[in-house]
Amino acid sequence: MEKVVERNPVIEKKSVNNIMIALYAFVVISFFITIVDIIIRFPLQSEMIDYNDIQAIVINVLALLIQIVFFAYGFVNAIRGMLSPKRMGAVIVAFFAATCITGNMVINSNVQIVLWWIVLIIPNIVGAVATFAYFVSGKKSKIYSMIIYLVAIWGMFRIIYSNYNLIVHANQYLSMNSTVRLVLEIAIHCLVIYQTYVLWIKRQNAIDIS
Repeated sequence: MEKVVERNPVIEKKSVNNIMIALYAFVVISFFITIVDIIIRFPLQSEMIDYNDIQAIVINVLALLIQIVFFAYGFVNAIRGMLSPKRMGAVIVAFFAATCITGNMVINSNVQIVLWWIVLIIPNIVGAVATFAYFVSGKKSKIYSMIIYLVAIWGMFRIIYSNYNLIVHANQYLSMNSTVRLVLEIAIHCLVIYQTYVLWIKRQNAIDIS
């Protein structure tokens, strides 16, 4: 029975699977539009940007491309009813890994670098490792699922807080594209929590039956 759980799709309820498929599709389309927008605007701003800006743009585009590829992979497998724990884990690991290299924090000091590691990089590295262990390697210890829950919840808090700071303290308003991306990123974190919970329940049921 445990082998069946590891082989079958994690999300088998049709209505939830359709929501997941739609979310994956929206992520791919939204992130692709974001890349196109960056490419279109880049020549218009070329005289106002320096090397650090170019580096940030390249890193963000790379992160978006990684997520497009893996969410498209998840989308195709979800449609085919083949999004097993290993395949789902690959999507989530890629999401956490890509998040490590994105962000809008301006780093001007060593203190900010340390904070950036604490706030963004370390949590997502830990999340990626826990996801690989739990989904891909099939580790059944509850500690891995708890780590994924905590990293996803922290990710939602970080996203909401950083955008709140931009609006309140920097007097910046979110564009339509930024708003859509904000909603999608929160939805992805919620989905990760749900996927982790469903896999935990299915594995526990398989153990009880065995």
